[in-house]
Amino acid sequence: MSHPDDPRDMREYRERTSKGMKVSGMGPTTTIHASCPFCGVPDMQVYLLSEGAAAMEREYTCKACTRSVAGVVVTSEDGSQTRITFYQTGGPKQPLWITPQIPRARNFEPGKPKELEPTHAHDHDPHAQQFKPLHYQPASVMGKRYRTCSYCGSAHPHDLAQAVRAGLKLELADMKYGWPHKLYPVFGSHNPQDITKFYTLHLQDASAEDKLTIERAAGLQFTFDQGHGVSWKPC
Repeated sequence: MSHPDDPRDMREYRERTSKGMKVSGMGPTTTIHASCPFCGVPDMQVYLLSEGAAAMEREYTCKACTRSVAGVVVTSEDGSQTRITFYQTGGPKQPLWITPQIPRARNFEPGKPKELEPTHAHDHDPHAQQFKPLHYQPASVMGKRYRTCSYCGSAHPHDLAQAVRAGLKLELADMKYGWPHKLYPVFGSHNPQDITKFYTLHLQDASAEDKLTIERAAGLQFTFDQGHGVSWKPC
C-alpha cells in the first residue's frame, strides 16, 4: 500500500534519506537527525548520541507517511558486540521496491520480538546465548527469499525442505569440526529461494516431515541428545 508522501522510486528514496541524515550540536548535546526509513522525510528520528541503545529501541512515527519503526538491540554479555534489528511497528505497508524490506512486528516489545519464531538450535551454545532472544528473521531481512537464524544465518528447515521438494539438491560441507555440521546447495541445481547454507543443528527445529526430507537429500539421519551430542548414520 503506497502513501501520497512516498517517493516514486529507489533513486528518489536514496536522495531523500541522504539529505535528511545529519548531526547537530557538540559534546553532550550532539544530536542525531535520521530520515524516515520508509519515505525519506527528514527528522523522523531525533535523539542525543549519548542515549545510545535506548534511543534505538524507542518507537518513532513519521508525521508524513504515518509509519512507525523501533529497534531491538541485543548486546553480548561482555559488551564487545551489539546487533540492532529494526521493525516496522505501525502504519501502511512499505513500497515493494524498497530493498531490503524492514520486517513488520505485530506485537512489538523492545528486546522481545514476540511475533518471530524462536530457534532452539543453539540452546546449548554459551556464545550464542549471549545474543538472546535467538529467532528466525523474516525472509525480507537482507533481501533474502527465506527465513534465517538471527545468530548463524542458517536457512529455516521448513524453507529448505520446501526447496528440496521443488528440486534442490544438497551436499555436505567438509568435516572440519569432526561431524557433518553444514549442508550446501549443489551448484546448478534448482534453487528457487537462493538458499546458501543450512546448519544441521537446525534440524532440531524441524517438523518430522521436514527433517526426513532434508535427511534423505543429505543422505544422513541425525539424532540429537538434548545438548549432550549428536550422532548420524547413512539414511
